[in-house]
Amino acid sequence: MPTASIVLTTIFDPVALDGYLGNFRKFGHLEEVEVIVIPDRKTPPETYQRCAELRRQGLSVLCPTIDDQERFLARLGLPADFIPYNSDNRRNIGYLLAYNASRDFLISIDDDNYCRQEDDFVAEHSIVCAETAMQPVVDCENGFLNFCDLLDLEGSARIYPRGFPYYRRHLCDASHCRTEHVRVHVNAGLWIEDPDVDAITWLVAKPHVRAFKGQSKVLGSRTWAPVNTQIPRFFMMPSPLTISYACVTRLAVCRLTAMVISSPDTSSNRASSTWVRAFGLGRRW
Repeated sequence: MPTASIVLTTIFDPVALDGYLGNFRKFGHLEEVEVIVIPDRKTPPETYQRCAELRRQGLSVLCPTIDDQERFLARLGLPADFIPYNSDNRRNIGYLLAYNASRDFLISIDDDNYCRQEDDFVAEHSIVCAETAMQPVVDCENGFLNFCDLLDLEGSARIYPRGFPYYRRHLCDASHCRTEHVRVHVNAGLWIEDPDVDAITWLVAKPHVRAFKGQSKVLGSRTWAPVNTQIPRFFMMPSPLTISYACVTRLAVCRLTAMVISSPDTSSNRASSTWVRAFGLGRRW
């Protein structure tokens, strides 16, 4: 089984990690996974305490202090504030630490992504390390795949993922699917419960995901999709891994035949106050 690094940044007590420990123990992956928790200036002492307790229970957890992070950046020749404080950009330090650890692939999560105990989290997403295989490949006539259409939602409102261009919404979205040999290098997992939509959509429509109703799909060469940093998986290439952010929304727009939109593996739980802050203030903490 390939080895993995799981990266998150938080200013809260990351209680969701208890579920990941249970999942890795259940499916026998404790020796193959390291969790990298990146604290920020507002991160409470409970975060360090939880990570220490998880280590005592057998989970490999790295939780560097702010001083540790600054020393690590200095070894790379970077100033301490190269990656902004009080921002979820701090997860970039985790990406660099993961690359430095020479793991086979990286999983990026948020601190409110709860691991589903019925699914083998690591095995399902090690697809980014698999060899070439036959996969369904989709191209959309409007150039963008609305992968929220793959979700079974409560209510009748149609929603779009955060980062989906407004000028491309509500257009003809006919798609053409074919089967090709593909080697997947990026896997964007979806969500159960609270989907990752923009703040105004969540406040107005309050979407709730019941289940995955579609089939995992690989993006064709003429099709784009927004990719959020919540739960993508990246194959660790021999050259340095680059993570792109687009201003406040921390989104990268991908058009890769090696990227697959896959079935949910986490439950996302967010309070309304989170989206009010996101709508009014952006993503700074």
